[in-house]
Amino acid sequence: MINAYNAAPYHRVWDVYLFGPPVILILMYFAVFFFLCSITTKNPTLVGMDALHHEVAPGKGIYAIVRHPMLAAFSLWSGAHLFVRGDIAAILFFGGFWVLATFGMVHIDNRRRANADDAWRAFEAGTGRTPFKAILQGRRTLVMSDVGWWRIALATVLYITFLYLHENVFGMNLFPV
Repeated sequence: MINAYNAAPYHRVWDVYLFGPPVILILMYFAVFFFLCSITTKNPTLVGMDALHHEVAPGKGIYAIVRHPMLAAFSLWSGAHLFVRGDIAAILFFGGFWVLATFGMVHIDNRRRANADDAWRAFEAGTGRTPFKAILQGRRTLVMSDVGWWRIALATVLYITFLYLHENVFGMNLFPV
C-alpha cells in the first residue's frame, strides 16, 4: 500500500491553505499521545483482552478521554493526513485507514455490547468513543495524574522526534522555508 501510494500520481481534490499545518500538528500530538497510552495502559478493547474491563476503572486515566485509545490514534493520524493532503491517493490510502479505525471502534462496541456484563456496561457508560466526549458531557472528570504525567512528557518527546525525522523517514518536509 505504501509503495502504491508513493507511486500514485498527484491529483489534488482540495486545498487547505493555511488551515492545514496547525490542524495536523495539533491532531498528530493527540494521535501520538493516544497511541502511547494505548500501549502503556491495560486496554480492555484490544483483541483478546476482553476480561480486562473487570480490572480497569471506568473512565479513569486515558479512558476518561477516549474508550479506544489505539484506534482513536489511528483515526486521528489518518484523518489529519487525509485532510492536509487532499489528493486522490491520500483519499484512498489515509481514507481506508480512517474508515477501518473509526468503524472498528463501532464494531468492537457492538460486539462487546452483545455479550455485555455489568462491568462492560459500566466501562462503556463511563467512557466515550469520541475523544473528550465523556468529559464534555460531564460523565467524567479529567485527572491528569491518573493518565500519567510521564506519558504526557514521553508523548511530547516522541512527537518532537517524529516532527524532526519526518522528512528523512517519509520524504515530506514539514517546515519548508
